Amino acid sequence: MQVKHIATKFLVVLLPLFLVSFIILSGISYFVARGQLLESVSENAELVRQMTAVKLTNDVERKADLLDGLSRSPVIAHGTREARIDALQALKAQMPSFAMVAFSTPEGQAYSDTGQDMDRSSRDYIKKVRETKQPFFAPPSVSGTTGKLICVLAYPVLEGGELVGIVYGTMQLDSLTEIVGDVKLLDTGYAFVADESGIVVARHDRPDDVGKLNLSQKDQGEDRVLDDALVQAFKDTVSSGQERMVRFQSTAGKELDAHLLPIHLKNRTWVVVACVPIDEINARVNALLGLLAAVTLIGILLAGAVIVLFARRTAAPLVRLNEACRTINDGNLSAADIPVESADEIGQLAQGFNQMKQTLHGLLAKIQENAQSLARSSEDLTAAAHQSAEASNAVASAVTEIANGAVQQTEDTAHADETAQGIAGGTTQAAHLADDIAATTQTTVACVERGRSSVQQIVGHMTEIEHGTEIVQASINALAKNSQEISHIVEMISNIAGQTNLLALNAAIEAARAG
Repeated sequence: MQVKHIATKFLVVLLPLFLVSFIILSGISYFVARGQLLESVSENAELVRQMTAVKLTNDVERKADLLDGLSRSPVIAHGTREARIDALQALKAQMPSFAMVAFSTPEGQAYSDTGQDMDRSSRDYIKKVRETKQPFFAPPSVSGTTGKLICVLAYPVLEGGELVGIVYGTMQLDSLTEIVGDVKLLDTGYAFVADESGIVVARHDRPDDVGKLNLSQKDQGEDRVLDDALVQAFKDTVSSGQERMVRFQSTAGKELDAHLLPIHLKNRTWVVVACVPIDEINARVNALLGLLAAVTLIGILLAGAVIVLFARRTAAPLVRLNEACRTINDGNLSAADIPVESADEIGQLAQGFNQMKQTLHGLLAKIQENAQSLARSSEDLTAAAHQSAEASNAVASAVTEIANGAVQQTEDTAHADETAQGIAGGTTQAAHLADDIAATTQTTVACVERGRSSVQQIVGHMTEIEHGTEIVQASINALAKNSQEISHIVEMISNIAGQTNLLALNAAIEAARAG
């Protein structure tokens, strides 16, 4: 198909180029933005993990510092029961997140900040502190007082290197849930904290999982089964102390990315798990793709509009040039000049066209002037041709007359010859013939005179047609030559006539003598 419009040609050539360029640019932008989006999500999850880890670490470390300071207090080491209870109450007032603060003898006989006596001799944290004389962070357990899941942080009370008591505080895991409660990943993402044993110690979106969900085992009971990938990633994180990232399927069948970050708290390791739904990541990626597609479409439409406007603006002078060419082709050179609106090639073309039109106008004026001059010359030539024709007719008449005269001369010559021959036959006849010859001679002389007169007339006519055609000139030259020959003939005839007269005279004399 042959394209006839410049605008269409621009669209056919440039629009696919813009389309391919926009698609390539959008594709590159999509993959770059997708990578940045995924990286941003990963960084966000990392930030959530770190923030949660920092909050938990700060909370635990602050409580540990208070217990450490209390364990070094002389009141705790040497004070009375009442003094120790006052010190315990003061610490609890300073840190209300402690569910309970208590003092225990090395054997495990304890009393709380409220004065309640308790036997904790069987507790692991009592045994560990007694054996190691070092602080101990106990694994999650159910409180014997409140029945809630708690963690116990215990510090030794030393006197001269000897263990004289143990101070400890219990932290209800409900308070830890508040720490991770303000964490938000995308729309429905969440974070939770698990002890190295696998027990979940803090989760805001599903608080029922606290103390019940165990990441170290697959089977959770009640037809709830964890993904092997999540269980293995948790175990690897605890054993290696390195953060991990894993994609797993939740018990609800939802696919998520889990980012696991270990937190080292005294003798224990907690793991912060930040989960991001894959469908929400894909939704943002798809939204980004839709945005890029919309931007690409708008860009293509704008490019097409710009191409059309540019093509029309470029083609407008060419259209005017085409119309002007058609006007000139119709024979009209009076059309106005095409306005020159630019200095580019099209503007130069319009300027050149205007100059060409002016040149054509001047050429046509000269052609008209030359045509008029040629018409006048043609009229003069026609008149000269008429004069030449008249002269030719006169020459033809003269030539005809000369030819007739020549014939007559020939006949007269033949007759003279016969007469001359008859002279020998008789003197009398010769005398008569001499008279006839004399008469004929006079006639011949008259013809010669007429021939000469005709030649003079011919010469006069030849003067008038001096600038005539070469054929007439050749005829005149031939006629002049014939005239010369006729003159010679006339002279010869005159000589013959003279001799004839002499012969006649001699004959007359001889006759007189004889008579």
